[in-house]
Amino acid sequence: MIEEISIREFARREGVTHKAVADAIKRGRLSKLRSGKMDAALVGTEWCSKNVIKSLCSISENDLPELNISLRRKEAALAALREIELQKVRGDIVDIRTVQDCIFENARGAMSAWRQWPQVACHTIAAAIGFDKPEVIMAALEAAVHEQLVRMSADDWRAEAQAQYEQTIHQARFES
Repeated sequence: MIEEISIREFARREGVTHKAVADAIKRGRLSKLRSGKMDAALVGTEWCSKNVIKSLCSISENDLPELNISLRRKEAALAALREIELQKVRGDIVDIRTVQDCIFENARGAMSAWRQWPQVACHTIAAAIGFDKPEVIMAALEAAVHEQLVRMSADDWRAEAQAQYEQTIHQARFES
């Protein structure tokens, strides 16, 4: 009696993919039973080794230059990845998130310093010009600083800064 097994089971027993078995059936190297299943007795026969040898030997001499180019590109890409990993270990490359966090903290510190500046500068300015009401100068300076900070945080300024950042990153990638 014939032991009927599914194509997937046949492939599992042969150690190949079910697609390889389906391809062999399609090309006439294997045949299914009427039930659509496979004969388990075919497991281990030469169909598989012939297919593997034939597929390995199917590379023509015309394909070798392209294969060599592909292998050189692959090796170059792997070497570049290893170089990047080495630079990360050395600390030569910094994660973009770390850089962004640093920039954000510096910007926050600068903004805080500018908000405090009118209180410090108003007395110096008032004394220098001989004005006896530093609070008026402080109010004018606070308004001017606030207006400038709002202008700097506007979307136009952000878009321009983002464009400059992207251009810098683009140039850095191509220079290295």
